[in-house]
Amino acid sequence: MPRHHLGWATSLVLLAAAPSAYAQYTTTNPQTVTDTGRLFKEPFRPLTRGWMMCVSIEGVRLIEAGQSDLAAAQPARMACTREWANLRGVVGKAIGLPRADRALGQLFESFKIKLRGDYLASRVAAIDADGPLTLGSWAMYPIRRGICYVRTRSSDRRYEYKIGRMDGDPTLLITGHSRGSVTPGETRATLDIISPDNTISRQVDISWKPAGSDIQWQIPLGDDLLTALTRATSIALRSGSTVNRFPFPDLPMSARDFISICPAPLPRG
Repeated sequence: MPRHHLGWATSLVLLAAAPSAYAQYTTTNPQTVTDTGRLFKEPFRPLTRGWMMCVSIEGVRLIEAGQSDLAAAQPARMACTREWANLRGVVGKAIGLPRADRALGQLFESFKIKLRGDYLASRVAAIDADGPLTLGSWAMYPIRRGICYVRTRSSDRRYEYKIGRMDGDPTLLITGHSRGSVTPGETRATLDIISPDNTISRQVDISWKPAGSDIQWQIPLGDDLLTALTRATSIALRSGSTVNRFPFPDLPMSARDFISICPAPLPRG
């Protein structure tokens, strides 16, 4: 099955290729974060990889059988109880079972995030194969309740835009050429949303990464900024001395409503 990636989706690379990329934490407890990181190092790494490979294979199998990521997570875990018990036993002897269970709980959360990425990829592939429905110039991608996005390109094809949700607030992704240097580690910028009657300027959190020869910016939006985009003709990101201006395609209110609700997909006849 072909894999198509959303910029904000978890990397689908397995631990065998890039173990450290797999760890994503839902806790800020320093001890638990440290202990979870140790699972990816010797002497725990082989057992961690064995469990993760097992649940990854089982999770993908369940997804390809029609399960959502939410439905597949626990059955995949139950299919790999031997690997889990072996890992828990070794880690528990080294750091004690209470700490081990907290770290392993975070490992399972990491798996669920990865499984969400796998499910996203499978749904995107299926939607692309059928041909996505559209709202204006925006293609619709209803993944499951809580995960959806719309996608389009600028009229000159230089920029791709995606607006959607991943079980959270709406996010805007822009992929294209940067007019100036992008500072590594830069996390704040001013977003200008320019419409015929006014300009809304807001300090926003940003992240970015290379995308081939381009840059992909990720910008969390509040619902108010999402609504403002329906009136936008262009937007700009200002950070330091660098200003990137983007022509913004017309975003229908129906697309905003789709992102706001992020409904479960309807069967297609």
